[in-house]
Amino acid sequence: MDREVNRRILVIDDNVAIHADFQKTLGAQAAESASFADAESALFDEASSAPASVDVAGGFEVDFASQGKQGWEMLQAARAAGRPYALAFVDVRMPPGWDGVETLEKLWAVDGELQAVLCTAFADYTWQEMVGRLGRSDGLLILKKPFDPIEVRQMASALTEKWNSAKRERLNLEAVQRAESEALAYAASLETLNRALVTSRQAAESTAAAKSELLRHLARRLFVPMERVLGTAEHLGAARSQNQEELLERLGELCREGGDLRKGLRDVLDLSELEAGTIQLECVEFSPRSVAAAALESSRARKPDRALELRLECARDLPATAWGDPQRIGQILRHLVDNAMEVTPDHGCVRLVAGITGRDGPAEGELCFEVIDAGPGLSRDQEGLLFEPFGGGRAEEPARAGRIGLGLPVSKRVAQRLGGDLTLEHSDQGGSRFTLTVKSAAPWERRSASAG
Repeated sequence: MDREVNRRILVIDDNVAIHADFQKTLGAQAAESASFADAESALFDEASSAPASVDVAGGFEVDFASQGKQGWEMLQAARAAGRPYALAFVDVRMPPGWDGVETLEKLWAVDGELQAVLCTAFADYTWQEMVGRLGRSDGLLILKKPFDPIEVRQMASALTEKWNSAKRERLNLEAVQRAESEALAYAASLETLNRALVTSRQAAESTAAAKSELLRHLARRLFVPMERVLGTAEHLGAARSQNQEELLERLGELCREGGDLRKGLRDVLDLSELEAGTIQLECVEFSPRSVAAAALESSRARKPDRALELRLECARDLPATAWGDPQRIGQILRHLVDNAMEVTPDHGCVRLVAGITGRDGPAEGELCFEVIDAGPGLSRDQEGLLFEPFGGGRAEEPARAGRIGLGLPVSKRVAQRLGGDLTLEHSDQGGSRFTLTVKSAAPWERRSASAG
């Protein structure tokens, strides 16, 4: 019914002769249908149970009902079928059922768009009474009996066209509202996209600025150890008169400084691989005690001039073997021990304690390594920045060999990739305790590692 012209009319009147009058008035074909209906009633001595429906030459489709309730039921059925009536002619007096006003009340309760004509030969209700009871008059006309056929056709044409015009206006309004809603949704999506682009641009600019700052820090931090290496090498080249012992000492110094520089460059490479998600980790069987002992010996060899005690303490529950990445674990431990040796005064002690967490063995728990120094400790502000790149010191401070500000941040990220973490506990009495936890591989991970 959205695009078709609706000229369906419902006539509700208890007088069958009035039905015939409407049929004659609204089209020539109606008379034949009325005569057939009358003959059927006479033959069977009862009114036809099915309401008459007439498609007339004038374009009206007319249905008839003899009582208000029957008309109300036909209106409901027509709406349910998607073929509503545009107009209803309703007689005022239809004993013994509903009168016309009550019928129209019920019709409008079902279909408020229905146009209506009340047909009456008597002054049953005044206009004010009808409007007061029905509550509206915009879709209502009065037709006095006996009615003029021309007036009936004019009412039918005008009111069905009014219904169709109102329908078209509603459809147009709905189309405008849909278009407006779509436009608003599109505008909102553009605004959301614009905000996302602005945010993305800001993030890109922030990332670019961070990378630029990172390069600036790296250049500054690597410059000093590079100068040390080159300076020592040049000194070796120029020291032709030095004896062999002095040359060996300088060569050892060069090796240590080169090792520090290599360590710093490894931290840079590890950080880039961690950010790119391409860092490679192993899962092999190893001895936790041997890894810890090797880390202590490596740090001792790097700083042979320090008068420090390096002590390895292994808990009773430390397993003889575990599964994981011993090279990465050793790399973290060496860095922690190196840091602890730098802050611990001479004749002090650096402790490396190895054990496990959990109660059911390393397969279900974690390997735990604690590096404890006797240094002055860190301020709360320093602790907050310790695991951020270059956060452990001020940018204007000169870099020391091997300490470019990436060791602890890289170590923490690697520990997390190994299923554990790297944390710091600070004591008000001085000294720091770094705790490295590493998940030991589960049995199925061990088998897959062996198979690989």
